[in-house]
Amino acid sequence: MSRPLQLALILVNVAFWGAILGWTAFADHPYDPPDHLDDPAFASAAEPLCAEAQAAVVALGGPTEVATPEDRAQLVDDGNLILREMLTELGTLPSPTGEEAGWVTQWLADWAAHVDDRQRWADSLRAGRDGPFTETARGAVQLSRVIDNFAEVNLMESCKTSGDV
Repeated sequence: MSRPLQLALILVNVAFWGAILGWTAFADHPYDPPDHLDDPAFASAAEPLCAEAQAAVVALGGPTEVATPEDRAQLVDDGNLILREMLTELGTLPSPTGEEAGWVTQWLADWAAHVDDRQRWADSLRAGRDGPFTETARGAVQLSRVIDNFAEVNLMESCKTSGDV
């Protein structure tokens, strides 16, 4: 290959990548992930409610910190009471409109199913079956991941699942 042709290919390659990198760095195209609420009002109101509930769950201690399955079941029961109250409070917040209202409704339903999974585990512990916590899946994904993703995308870090089970 001739030297002028090599130089031309190098210049084309540099120009191509320069244009790509320049476009991505300076273009006005913010990333808008799926399930991102356009109006942050719900998320702003939800975050402190979730933070208070999560702090109360953490204060109970972790189920792995106690010796017996019955004690683990009681900790989970106590945490579930707190989380159910949180969900009740979240359900009273003004919801977004349109398609986004459905996202919030689904997220709250996913949370309720997660608490039901926690209760099922507590009942199993109380019955003498000291197996691991398992949870419902939505599609091929654990429900807690779906819940946590919605919380992250909408800047509601405290509204992620507790992680205590």
